Amino acid sequence: MYDVRWTSNGIEWKHRGDVSLHEIMSANAEFMGDARSDAAKYQLIDLREVDEFDLSESDMEIIGSMDLAQSESTPHLRVAFIVADDGLDAKLDAYASALEGSSWRVRIFTDEADARRWVAEPKLVT
Repeated sequence: MYDVRWTSNGIEWKHRGDVSLHEIMSANAEFMGDARSDAAKYQLIDLREVDEFDLSESDMEIIGSMDLAQSESTPHLRVAFIVADDGLDAKLDAYASALEGSSWRVRIFTDEADARRWVAEPKLVT
């Protein structure tokens, strides 16, 4: 289960309970299918209330590959994951690895305020 909120600069998801591949794919499809995604500067994904994250590292690589394609129409996006601890790091790192070489930047945070500061920083176009 998740809540979604669009802001003037991006999208924010808050996941709770058990998270499946289907749920992540649905959230991703919502983003990609929305015209606001073209102007988005960030995605903030809050996983602190997740009980079970039922995705493998391979699943996360596939999602990262899909986002790699999306990065062509939504360049310079910042993706901030907020987690309770380092239990999801390997899976989130697999996602980030799939985006290497793109203009998207991915970081993992345990503090929401730090994540919000990072997504709000000015972008450096390289």
